[in-house]
Amino acid sequence: MTGYMTYKALQHAEAWNAYIEQDDFLLENCGLYVERRPVFLPIVWGVDLEVHQDMFANIVDRRHEFQFGVDILKLNNMLNS
Repeated sequence: MTGYMTYKALQHAEAWNAYIEQDDFLLENCGLYVERRPVFLPIVWGVDLEVHQDMFANIVDRRHEFQFGVDILKLNNMLNS
């Protein structure tokens, strides 16, 4: 297996402590019981906009249908600069 590393217990503990120290909330509450869902993510919802228009045309006595559409993903990010 390439790309995998084996960590010793001390390396694992140091990485865990570094992870705790980089986050203010974890550092302040280290070793304590914490209430449920205390940290709210910066964005936990998104708004997508889809606009589609069906059109048709009679060409050479046959009906042809077309659909034009626009999809805007994460519309709320465009509105909030």
